[in-house]
Amino acid sequence: MRKIIQIFIVLTLLCSEYVVFAQPETNTINKQICETIYFSDIIFDENKDNQDVCIQLKESTSQTIKSGEPMIPIINRNYYFPMGTTIKDINVEFLGVKQQNLTKKIIPAPQPTLTLINKNININTEIEEKREIYNKSSLYPEKQFTYNVHVGLIENERRLILNLICYPIRYLPQSNIIFNSESMNIEINYDLSKNYVNFSEDYEMVIIGPKKFSKELKPLIEHKNNFKLSTLFKSTEEIYKEYEGRDNPEKIKYYIKDCIENYGIKYVMLVGGLKSQVWAKPRDDSNQGSKFWYVPVRYTNLKENSAIHDPGYISDLYYADIYKYCEGEIKFDDWDSNNNNIFAEWDGKNVDLIDHYPDVYIGRLACRNIFEVRTIVKKIIKYEQSKADPSWFNKMIVIGGDSHYDPATNFIEGELVCEKALSYMPFFNATKIYSSNRESLIGLTPTPKNISKEISKGSGFLLLDGHGNPGTWNTHWYGEYSWNNTPGGISIYQFPSLINNEKLPVTLIGGCHNSQLNVTLLNTLLNKPYMWTYGLPVPESFGWWLVRKIGGGSIATIGSTGLGYGYVGNHCDIDSDGIDEPDSVEGLGGFIETTFFKEYNKGACILGETWGNTINNYLSNFLAMDDKIQMKCIQEWILLGDPSLKIGGYNSEIN
Repeated sequence: MRKIIQIFIVLTLLCSEYVVFAQPETNTINKQICETIYFSDIIFDENKDNQDVCIQLKESTSQTIKSGEPMIPIINRNYYFPMGTTIKDINVEFLGVKQQNLTKKIIPAPQPTLTLINKNININTEIEEKREIYNKSSLYPEKQFTYNVHVGLIENERRLILNLICYPIRYLPQSNIIFNSESMNIEINYDLSKNYVNFSEDYEMVIIGPKKFSKELKPLIEHKNNFKLSTLFKSTEEIYKEYEGRDNPEKIKYYIKDCIENYGIKYVMLVGGLKSQVWAKPRDDSNQGSKFWYVPVRYTNLKENSAIHDPGYISDLYYADIYKYCEGEIKFDDWDSNNNNIFAEWDGKNVDLIDHYPDVYIGRLACRNIFEVRTIVKKIIKYEQSKADPSWFNKMIVIGGDSHYDPATNFIEGELVCEKALSYMPFFNATKIYSSNRESLIGLTPTPKNISKEISKGSGFLLLDGHGNPGTWNTHWYGEYSWNNTPGGISIYQFPSLINNEKLPVTLIGGCHNSQLNVTLLNTLLNKPYMWTYGLPVPESFGWWLVRKIGGGSIATIGSTGLGYGYVGNHCDIDSDGIDEPDSVEGLGGFIETTFFKEYNKGACILGETWGNTINNYLSNFLAMDDKIQMKCIQEWILLGDPSLKIGGYNSEIN
């Protein structure tokens, strides 16, 4: 049987109403991409419980991963085009379709598991099959292929991104039958403009902050310019006066758009957090925190399908995702596609369609006073002005333990993530602080004393994978899951013992809320709702405190502003890289953390680029707009530091 599905889309040239790089419809070159993909035989991997089967395809790039729904191989193809390209039509032809009867149902996707520290909550890790899907008499997925068109930075160039998602295998759940194709033909016809105009390149970075920080930021701007990274400063006060928008975050986003189109910037540094460590109102409304912030934050309105949830969370990706492709035009992505003035919305009824691909590399210095600005400016200048000594920089500290109760496989999830990250860093000496060292290397277990001692020796990178809240990171002993007896991890109250001075790592933190920027001393002490510290007084978040610490800490941190998620067990080759590994490293938090080191190993040595490439990689593997938790993982993943930072420092002023 031959099944031919053909879809035509006409994407008109860019309209000057939205972007400055619009081109007329004349003077183009007709181009075509033709590709044939032949599929190998299906691999049937039976689950140990003898009830389900995992189907895998060598050529797939990932799996459908909606919790409780069948896991089906995906062919996710990304095609990149210069700005000004017109995609005329896409033809996808599936050939040699065969029917196979299964003796077992296809395994459902796993349930995301929280990485939350809470003594009163037991997390359920069991998979719950969605009966409404498995009882369907129609094909799953419903369509054999779909597509999306995005705009983003790819290898430091802004591109149109055609994301083609194909399903060579489809499932009839009620009858337990699959239909699989032998091959697939792809044909893409497009017009390439001869008159493509590049952006000007007057500046590479803009720093946005309140006027009161401008004097303290001048040395940093001079430092960046000396190292050939042209940088300008713009105050929030000026932006609010000069730009229109529904709120202050939108005004700042419009300014960033202008900086792209007028100056060609690639890096945006936001300098400013809450205005007080003692007390400040975290948000003005469900969409923003502005009045009590030096640089405002955008809150999402995504509601997880669980009793434990964030009432929205901070997303600085909002400021990086400037453009979207909509109705054949590149437009400003306001993160409110349904125009109801509720940003980044996903509840039971409404969903905002969001591009997500970064158009600039963004980082935030969440400074709450001038003293903090001076501290971090000195740190950055000192770090970058010379190449780091390999004696400390070529060391990577990884800290993990047994994150979740998983009786079926007994994986030590946190340690597995650390090991996967290390696999991408072969030229770095590893210091492994693991809970499994309890019986043999007690001096390398995740206790406050051991963690402080090793960090104080200095390292180029630091990874903590476990559980968190705004003031604490912790993990479990192997095979023990009670919070009454843990290794102890580390909290902000142990930070004074970190004396690594100028030997500063880039730090990644796997856990819930470690980079939640909206905490203050009184709000946490009084256990205000959704502060997540359970009465522990926390003046500033764990992630930012590491960066703003004097005499040590980190040069930058990357972590979650909200609830973090991971997978447990081993249900399938989720990321379809041909290596069936534990789920903890193949999806959600574990995947995004380890991918950062993969991107660094590939040569992304500017911090913001490594962050941005990681986001792009995640979007290429997983369909963020198909699943709330997939979307949340990238929206909440915030870089607290300088996005233009040269990891390891410069060799000279002209390097």
